[in-house]
Amino acid sequence: MIRLITTDMDGTLLNSRKEVPADFIPWVGDHPEILTVLASGRQYYTLLDDFLEIKDHCVFMAENGAFIVYRDEQIHVDEMADDTVVRCLKKAYSVDEVYPILCGTKSVYYPADLEGIMQPGLVFFHSRKPVTELEDYIVQDTIIKIAMFVPGRNADEVLSHFTDLPDDVYAVVTGPEWIDIMNRSVNKGNALKLIQKRFGISAEECMGFGDLMNDYEMLKNCRYSFAMENACEGIRKIARFHTASNDEDGVMRVLRDIERYNGRKERK
Repeated sequence: MIRLITTDMDGTLLNSRKEVPADFIPWVGDHPEILTVLASGRQYYTLLDDFLEIKDHCVFMAENGAFIVYRDEQIHVDEMADDTVVRCLKKAYSVDEVYPILCGTKSVYYPADLEGIMQPGLVFFHSRKPVTELEDYIVQDTIIKIAMFVPGRNADEVLSHFTDLPDDVYAVVTGPEWIDIMNRSVNKGNALKLIQKRFGISAEECMGFGDLMNDYEMLKNCRYSFAMENACEGIRKIARFHTASNDEDGVMRVLRDIERYNGRKERK
């Protein structure tokens, strides 16, 4: 019996225009017996605004799992060490056309003088603050992630500049123009394990959807793991099932017929 579904946002549930499928929110409301986990590199406040109507039916796995909220309760916060944040910011400043954003539990902070350049990326952060010095906010908020916006560039190629980070963090591509730096303990799989434990739900009872490598550990912790048609090769290899692309309503094609997967044997 499937008791939990977890889905990535960009490239998975959302189409290329960043739209939620019309019947997703009604589906969640009609299935209170199934816990819905919204898993994303996005900010919690952005997810909350987008899914306010069903917030009491959802667990918000924000910032790739560094920040988990359920019914307004912060059930997990994975804080970065202050000195690590400072060192990572220095590294980001040393790479051309990479624009770091400090992500805290209250807001995100970005350089005010770069607002024009960063505007296309800032739309993903509904709670945001332009500041003069990012470092000033390390002690004013709980920092859980550094998001790096690389406009007009291939984030996979830029990632090679971030192989020599402090030992307690790692960098991962979370979108075509985005790289996130987080604690090594942070990934969607570890976050899902915390949620499974809290609600007494096993991996055998979980269904997950993803497209990029930041979804890898999450899908490994779901018996019913789905790769989108547009997923990267690494995700396509480890997913037990496949569905249509995010522009072809891939997630909802499965959810509309979810009962057929209850008790079904695994297959490619």
